[in-house]
Amino acid sequence: MHPKIFVSYNPGVEMEQSTALRLQTIASLYGATVYLPDRLGGTSLKKETEERILDSHAFVLFATSGLSKTVMEEVRFALHNNKRVVIFHDSTTGKRIKISASEGQLVDVLFDPYKDTPAAILQKAFDRGGIVQNARLPENASSPNPALSAVIGIGLGLFMLWALNEDEPQKTRR
Repeated sequence: MHPKIFVSYNPGVEMEQSTALRLQTIASLYGATVYLPDRLGGTSLKKETEERILDSHAFVLFATSGLSKTVMEEVRFALHNNKRVVIFHDSTTGKRIKISASEGQLVDVLFDPYKDTPAAILQKAFDRGGIVQNARLPENASSPNPALSAVIGIGLGLFMLWALNEDEPQKTRR
């Protein structure tokens, strides 16, 4: 399976944006597609971003702060189109998402970048419903989705390296 993941980030939050860009680069080396939002010329939800979300198997966000209006629009669009949305929240800033639990495609995971391992965080996501629901997987797939899990695990590793190497608190918090 050729995994396609949409990775969002809060505008102006360097740790989130850099993690998304690096994950896109690394994933492409292994045949995976990481879509990023189209933020050129503004931060409103654009048609190109909508198309990328629709083409993806999952929507992922590594959040270090509350979610911006732009990211909330993307999350709502993905949920409205029955996409699995997985949000990893840094526990040092807390979980700050305001979406009703009735939107069953949402998997949110709170983690501590100083205590949790990427594998433990990924397991929390699986325990809360998984990365992709109703995905068409090859018959020989040994887990819910090994390719998507690998890409997201790399993203978690990159994200945690940022958190552990940060000397000062983030300049942009919402």
